[in-house]
Amino acid sequence: MSDEQFYKDNIVKMVFSIRNVDWLLKIYSFIKVFADDKEGAE
Repeated sequence: MSDEQFYKDNIVKMVFSIRNVDWLLKIYSFIKVFADDKEGAE
């Protein structure tokens, strides 16, 4: 098994183990805002 496949499998397991989708959405929106700020600063 390649490293890439190994990481993909682990990420999928991790995502499915996160039952609290609200927490996931908070992280996503935080990262999105952070990314938008970086783009705006350049």
